[in-house]
Amino acid sequence: MSKHSQQAKLANRGRKDRFHIAKPFEFAARNGGRNPKAVRLRAEPSGDGHDYQEIAVRAFRGPEAIADMVVGLDAHGNLRVVCTANSEGDGNHAVAFFPELPAREMVRRTVCDLDRVLERKLNP
Repeated sequence: MSKHSQQAKLANRGRKDRFHIAKPFEFAARNGGRNPKAVRLRAEPSGDGHDYQEIAVRAFRGPEAIADMVVGLDAHGNLRVVCTANSEGDGNHAVAFFPELPAREMVRRTVCDLDRVLERKLNP
């Protein structure tokens, strides 16, 4: 951590910013006014608030988490959405979506950064 980052962290200690005080909100999902599987969605801030500021959308059926999606940036500043699979809402993210890429390239199985995509473009 840089000296500046350490000083900023110390200066902000005890003070809450908008990210840290943002409250989750939850609602029943609907399509055509219906929710036959009783899915609830909850959106909330995710990350530590300093190095990572993302938003998570979690889906529940009863008390069980059935999906987890996080929207944020990859290490290069590209928009990335990661998502669990197989109704394992508490599991590892299995798929990464890069919405800024063309449709044929935007989905990756397993979480990854764009390094592999860029490498393939540069070294076909």
